[in-house]
Amino acid sequence: MTTFPIHDTPVDREAARVCQSLHGRFFYTGTDVVQLNAAWAQVAEGLSGDPAAMSAFQARFEARRGTGDPEVFARIEQLVGNLSRA
Repeated sequence: MTTFPIHDTPVDREAARVCQSLHGRFFYTGTDVVQLNAAWAQVAEGLSGDPAAMSAFQARFEARRGTGDPEVFARIEQLVGNLSRA
């Protein structure tokens, strides 16, 4: 069974979209949760094997964290944290 990290909630949908923005690439900007999971997989793949990409992502994350929804940014932290533990 495939586990999708992005759930069909407003916070998760927004977290997936913001992650794409922080990564600097947009794969999907709609609201379909299956498509957002596919987009998240592409973001995760881009960050997992590239320390420079992860550093740039983290820098953009910290710069935008104070201006965004705290719940969304907490979810992004959780998603990205799961990458480093994988």
